Amino acid sequence: PFFLYFTLRNKPQQIINFALTFISVGTFTVFFTRYSVDSFLEPWSWPWHLCNTAMLILPICIIFKTKRFFYFTIFINVAGALLAMLMPNYDETANLFSHFIINFWYNHWIAFFMPILCIALKLFERPKIKQFYYSLIFFFCYYALMMFLNVYFTAIGHPTDFFFINSDFIADKLGDWAVKLFNKTMIITL
Repeated sequence: PFFLYFTLRNKPQQIINFALTFISVGTFTVFFTRYSVDSFLEPWSWPWHLCNTAMLILPICIIFKTKRFFYFTIFINVAGALLAMLMPNYDETANLFSHFIINFWYNHWIAFFMPILCIALKLFERPKIKQFYYSLIFFFCYYALMMFLNVYFTAIGHPTDFFFINSDFIADKLGDWAVKLFNKTMIITL
């Protein structure tokens, strides 16, 4: 990202648009190498997870200049990708050069720095607090949809775990802090 920024910052806007479009479409293409055409016939195997949607949203934002999608991406996907990189969801004994591990880091790194680079290169304006609130509302709706889809797909025999809602992955990563938090009780007497 630093190399891209310092290389593109003084270039005309057309070159910046082309470079960021090229990178986002390339990322989109690489991301979908792990899916076959048949997997899109099964909605439970679609890329519903938040960082996966970043790979879909980024090219749309950059090509069509959709500001609302972009501001959702800048607030939600950047934070989500950073958290995912801090708490990776693979086994420590996994081969570091496996397709899954490389794809994981590549996609999360792109989801983290591309929106920031778009603002730094003035493709989009810096977001305001109002856009942050709208992003949170949209994220709440998206999260509620994922909760529903997790329950629905599990009920019809296809267990899913979008956003790690159905598992204790996040609690395990946070350690005893989450366990102690859930074991606390508060009594309010009136």
